[in-house]
Amino acid sequence: MSRKFRAPMKDQRGTVAVLVALLLPVLLGMAALVVDVGLAYNTQAKIQSAVDAAALAGVQSLPNTANASDTARQFAMKNGMQESELQITTPYQGDSYQIEVRCTRTVNYIFAPILGIDNGSVSTRAVARYGGGDHIFDYAVFSGSKTRNLVFNGAFMDITGDISGDVHTNCNCTINGSHQDVSGALEAVGTITVNGSDLNFGEKIPHAPYVPTPQYSMNDLKTMADHVYTCSQTFNGTDINLSGITFVQGDVTINSSKVKGTGSIIATGNIIINGSGMSYATTSDAICMYSGGSITVNGSNMQVDGILYAPNNQVIMNGSNQTVNGAVIGDTVTFNGSHLSINHDAHAAASAVPVKVAYLVV
Repeated sequence: MSRKFRAPMKDQRGTVAVLVALLLPVLLGMAALVVDVGLAYNTQAKIQSAVDAAALAGVQSLPNTANASDTARQFAMKNGMQESELQITTPYQGDSYQIEVRCTRTVNYIFAPILGIDNGSVSTRAVARYGGGDHIFDYAVFSGSKTRNLVFNGAFMDITGDISGDVHTNCNCTINGSHQDVSGALEAVGTITVNGSDLNFGEKIPHAPYVPTPQYSMNDLKTMADHVYTCSQTFNGTDINLSGITFVQGDVTINSSKVKGTGSIIATGNIIINGSGMSYATTSDAICMYSGGSITVNGSNMQVDGILYAPNNQVIMNGSNQTVNGAVIGDTVTFNGSHLSINHDAHAAASAVPVKVAYLVV
């Protein structure tokens, strides 16, 4: 009986072997499709991220196209790109504030060579542009918090600018007091409540679009710095002549000091300005005070020339008869006192802010 059943089993094994031989190219093709196509997709996604980052890094140096190309190339290579894979174009399409970064990489397949296909290529690109569109440095006053209201208390407040005196909050805005003037638009993602008398606005825009606050790594900013202090710094009654980026690991206190030149002071901690504050030496100067903590301005009858920038915390202005020629930008903004004047300075916003606002076009 056993012999009668063995022959059919041998025949079945032979049939299975033939079927496997016939289906092997199909199985290998499916493996090539799943594994090698997935490999190409993952490679493209990886280099897309690197190309995006390289374009955004390079655009910081525009309109200096040579520096922009070099920065983008170095940034891409630090993220695993090979110089032979890169093609960088700036100005891009005749725009000196645009840069294009392309990367083309050969992907060596794993299973496809069995089918005679050894490799393939993936290509990706990114175009970045400096400026354009709504961004926080377009505003004389900007409050980025989505949960804390922007509140103006007091009297005799004047917000204007060389281009516009716009105000924006990502929450609600409440105006209390009298004799307050905003020459530009008053924008709020939420509602706008106005209490008081003699209040003038160029335009009130409730339920405005949300404007994100760009976030920058302090470690990255430190690598960009021209001067680095490893501990908190206090400046008493002496002139501070800025040239480039000064980075302070800790707090900065400025007591009756004049800050002149073109550049920025970046503090990982708080910045406190007492007394006469900052002053432009010439109309071509531009200053930015950038705090990883909060910025507090104390005193009366004082003038601050420059950008006050605390993207993750608050800017507090205490006192009366204060003038800011620049911009006040924080996660939250608090004004205490009266007779406050803020004059937006587009030149300082474009020249002194350590990292330019840029976005990806493609």
